[in-house]
Amino acid sequence: MYYEDARIAYYAGRGYPVSPLTGEQLMAADPPPGFRYYLFTHKPDDDKLQRWLATQQKQVIRRFANRKGETILVIGE
Repeated sequence: MYYEDARIAYYAGRGYPVSPLTGEQLMAADPPPGFRYYLFTHKPDDDKLQRWLATQQKQVIRRFANRKGETILVIGE
């Protein structure tokens, strides 16, 4: 599972993972890392995100707002 913001994992009781990639780097990687699920804090209508979803055959499984009002996207197959 990839967390763009490691605090999401921490608050969910999964520790504080350290990822060497930012969300932008992950979407630009060729080939992309083989995570099953991704948690992004992007806007749902972000063009880069939409292109990445289409090329990777992924979809937004769940969407919710955090306390700051940011949209959190859970992405998977």
